[in-house]
Amino acid sequence: MKKYNWIISTALVLLTACNTNAHGQLTWKEDGSVIGSTGKKSNLNIQGIYDSLEYQGISYLAGFKIDKDGNNFPYIAQVPNDLSSTQYWAFEYIPNDIFIYKEAVHVIAMDGEVYGLKDGI
Repeated sequence: MKKYNWIISTALVLLTACNTNAHGQLTWKEDGSVIGSTGKKSNLNIQGIYDSLEYQGISYLAGFKIDKDGNNFPYIAQVPNDLSSTQYWAFEYIPNDIFIYKEAVHVIAMDGEVYGLKDGI
């Protein structure tokens, strides 16, 4: 049994590390429902969430607003992990990737253009 103690110890360390990393982050579902780090629940104005990025306590979620006629419009939602506020950016082309460049959040869309996400865009 002593020779297997290292396996148990390693497993406990990994489980603890995974559990620690899970705290403080936003949990989201494809349907636009989110649960903040405080346990607060909210529904976003976007659905079909297909990409996300968490940076400095804020989550950026790519999805679609669906109008009453069933048309999909690509958007990115900026949501703090405590769900204190939400900001949306509309796109003409579907955002393909969300990434950090020079300590700022950027998006590359399907048209190949790169956009910086800033307040008021």
